Amino acid sequence: MRATHVSRLLRAASILAAAACSGHAFVPRTPGAALPAREPRAQAPVDTRHEITFDAATDGLPADDLAIEARFTTPSGTVVEVGGFASRGHFKVRYTPREPGLHTWTIRAGEGRSLVGRGELEAVPGRRLGFVTIDPRARHRLVADDGTTRFVLGENRFDVYDPRSNHESADIRSYVERMAAYGMSTIRVFIVAGCATEPGTTRSRIGCLEPAPGRFDERTAEAIDTLFDAAESANVDVVLVAFALGFSSDPDGRRSWDDNPYSAARGGPARSPRDFFRAPALRARAIRKIRYIADRWASSPRLLAVDLLDEPERDGAIAEQLWIPWAEEMSRAWRASDPYAHLVTAGPVGLHWNVEQDDGPWYASAANDLIQWHLDGQEVHDAHALADAMSHKVAETWENDKPVFCGQFAYGGEDSGTYDHTHVGLWSLAMSGAGALARSAPPRDVEWDEPMTAARARHFKVLSAFLRSLDPTRAYSTRNDVRVLAPSGARAWSIATEDKSDRALWLLAPKERYHERTIADARLAITAPRAGRYRVTWLDDTTGERLSSTGDGEQVIATDDDLLFLTVPPFARHVAARITHE
Repeated sequence: MRATHVSRLLRAASILAAAACSGHAFVPRTPGAALPAREPRAQAPVDTRHEITFDAATDGLPADDLAIEARFTTPSGTVVEVGGFASRGHFKVRYTPREPGLHTWTIRAGEGRSLVGRGELEAVPGRRLGFVTIDPRARHRLVADDGTTRFVLGENRFDVYDPRSNHESADIRSYVERMAAYGMSTIRVFIVAGCATEPGTTRSRIGCLEPAPGRFDERTAEAIDTLFDAAESANVDVVLVAFALGFSSDPDGRRSWDDNPYSAARGGPARSPRDFFRAPALRARAIRKIRYIADRWASSPRLLAVDLLDEPERDGAIAEQLWIPWAEEMSRAWRASDPYAHLVTAGPVGLHWNVEQDDGPWYASAANDLIQWHLDGQEVHDAHALADAMSHKVAETWENDKPVFCGQFAYGGEDSGTYDHTHVGLWSLAMSGAGALARSAPPRDVEWDEPMTAARARHFKVLSAFLRSLDPTRAYSTRNDVRVLAPSGARAWSIATEDKSDRALWLLAPKERYHERTIADARLAITAPRAGRYRVTWLDDTTGERLSSTGDGEQVIATDDDLLFLTVPPFARHVAARITHE
């Protein structure tokens, strides 16, 4: 990321003194002064963020309230409009060129939209991954700009900006680099609405971006800047939650409404969380925060999606009739502020946990791009119950013709020797065609807090390598044509290309035999055109080691009954296979 500094406006001594007292940058332009000179041409690779720092008169307004309008004209003639934000006594605009060539820009600020800067940016070819979007030909699939598949596989590490909550107290950059080393592609992170004061200080806890309505905290913002810098270096996508933790009636918890800056208890304008979601004036203030997030971070190609709201059912029991229309309005505001067309989602618990109605209207809404739900609780501590629930929830939401992912699952009481709860959750989701984010956190609550130790993270690495062995240019979808012949009670999951020439398969042992050291009698039948020749490679899905008798797998020929019969090598608990047509 490169920077240009625009400072053409004269400072008056009295206003400088006022700025020093208030913490805002007041830089008036001298009446009748000439237009700013064009800045020297800068250079940046395509799909790389470019940052411009400048000064501007605020006309007595707080810096966060200054209207900023930047226009970039691309080599093809498209005009891209972005906003800006205050930062450390100056203002910034961020822009990411999507095409090579010369991009020209102007920046205007204030009610009169005075010109405060202009210049040129030469975008040169680069090797960045680019932005992620939905494949228009296979709408359950996410693809990068180059047409290759992007899997959602990683962590809900909601306060990664706080090293005290990260495994081994890792800082943001180290944590994200570690995720990438274990094959993870995605992290979900909260901007918290509950702004409790940190013990022994007068400041709000890290993660609180908006400690007062319309006022933005630079410490938290810079921590999220660091997150995106790290994510771009490591090719890890970010799901950024705009409103999380801060709507509950519990005065002592991390979710307390009394710590929300909009709460009357903190001098805010809302008497209750319902006012926040219902009142038009408060929705307008929430939109201001949405625009700030877009202005500051939408330029990052590693922003996978803005996640508007976390678990409204659990955090304040906000009724669906309230939060869904609110989320639709926030989605419209985001799209109006984001020229890069990032995806929009929201994170309800979903489906099995509702306040007054189900989440179906949100999942079906044009305002929502990604289907997300969460799963935890005693009823899914058992691996088989978890696998059944995961695949059932994917199937229940698949009909919306949108990508599906579980934004949070975990069980803090799982066996740390096998991490089988994590393992089964990941594989049952991936082999159902969905994305998977496991919650990781210090062990505060056994129901859903489990640190991301190296032993737990290895399960992500094996699954990641398995998924990356698939053809990245083709779409894979769920197939229900695998029949388990033996043992009774075993269950198979499968995803395959449309022509079924390439397939991934996962087999889960029956509950009654789950803890046997070896299951040696498993057999499967798969629908396949007669005389078709297939290469079958079996893998230990825990270690990634091949189980086939030969390194290249074995060749199997479909019968005249249009069936492919497979004998599964001995395995324990679960096993995976790749099946490709020759």
